Amino acid sequence: MEIDTTQDGIKDKFPRQSALLLNDEYIKQNIIFSESTKPYGQDTYFGRKFFYKAASGQKIVPVVAYFNDHQKNLDTARPDQFTRLADVMNLLDQLASSRHPNSVSPLISAHAEASIPLNLGKRIFEDIAREIRGRTNA
Repeated sequence: MEIDTTQDGIKDKFPRQSALLLNDEYIKQNIIFSESTKPYGQDTYFGRKFFYKAASGQKIVPVVAYFNDHQKNLDTARPDQFTRLADVMNLLDQLASSRHPNSVSPLISAHAEASIPLNLGKRIFEDIAREIRGRTNA
C-alpha cells in the first residue's frame, strides 16, 4: 500500500495495470532489510516476485517461476526475466477478489480447501501421537 502512496499521502500513485519488477538490491533496501551478499530467496524461492497493480486497483505480489540462469539472476529486473509476464498480468486482472482486498480468489479458495480447522487438526495430531506412542510402548 505504501509504495502506491506519495510522500504527501496521496493514494494511487501508480497507474492501474502497471508492474514494478524487483531486483535483489531493491528488495534488500526497501522490503527485507539485509546486507547479505547472498541473493534474496536463493534457497527458498523457485521464482521471482514483482509488484502488480491490477486493472481493479488491487495490489498483488505474484511469483513467477524461473527456468534458466538469466531469469534467476536477481542483479537485474528486466521484463524478459519474468516468465510470461504479460500473460500473468492479464490473468491477475481477471482473478482479483472483491471479497479479500489485494488477493487472488482462486488462491483463497485453494487455501480454504487445503487447511485443516484448528480444533480438528489438533485432535487429528493428538490421535496420531497417541497411536505412535502405543506402537513404541508395545
